[in-house]
This record gives sequence, structure tokens and C-alpha cells, in this order.
Amino acid sequence: MLAELLANVEAEADIIIVDRGIFDSLVWLTLQLQRGEITSDEAGTIDSFLLLERWRTLIDLVVVMNVPAKEALDRENNQRITTKT
Repeated sequence: MLAELLANVEAEADIIIVDRGIFDSLVWLTLQLQRGEITSDEAGTIDSFLLLERWRTLIDLVVVMNVPAKEALDRENNQRITTKT
């Protein structure tokens, strides 16, 4: 996500739309922490990195579209090429 954002920052465009940007990554990070998939230290490190001013200053606007967690997970799993969740 961050690599894609950085790759497009120098593009000669007035608007770059990034689906599932930094905010989305932070939401999934929180879910992974709640599930015990990562430690608090790991979450803190990733969170701090994603929220560096260097990255935040690249973003002018964030639009948040809210869906229930189950629906988001269903959407995520429906796009997999295997049945493994």
C-alpha cells in the first residue's frame, strides 16, 4: 500500500485515488492485534511507521466507507483464489 502510494506521488496528476490506503492498513492492523496474530510491540512499530509525518503529508483527503467487520472479511475472502481463509 505504501509502496504504491510512493510510486504514484511523482505522477503528473492532480488527484491520485488510492483504494485501501494507510487508514485501511491501520484498521486491519488493529484487527490482527485483537486476534492475537501480532504482538502489541509489532503493532506499535507498524503503527508508528505508517503514521510518520513523511507519509501523512502525502495525503490531502481520506474518505472512510464503513461496513461491518463480517462483511469486510467476507469480501476479502471471496476474492481469494483458494478456499483457505
